[in-house]
Amino acid sequence: MEINAQPSRLDLSAKQARMAKEMGVKISFGTDAHQVNGLSFMRFAVNQARRAWLEKADVINAYSWVEIKEKFLTK
Repeated sequence: MEINAQPSRLDLSAKQARMAKEMGVKISFGTDAHQVNGLSFMRFAVNQARRAWLEKADVINAYSWVEIKEKFLTK
């Protein structure tokens, strides 16, 4: 699931993000940026995740490429 950090959207609420965490669903952050200045919206996703008590392990964007391959791409 994604927390869309665009301020007028913030599609995944903190409550929904917390429910996803409790179900073991990983979250990604996206800025929905169409211009470079839109990348600054990332702070809104981080704030939403903090309200949901998400940790680094819950946010797939926080994983290294090696961790992503190990956890999700190799079985």
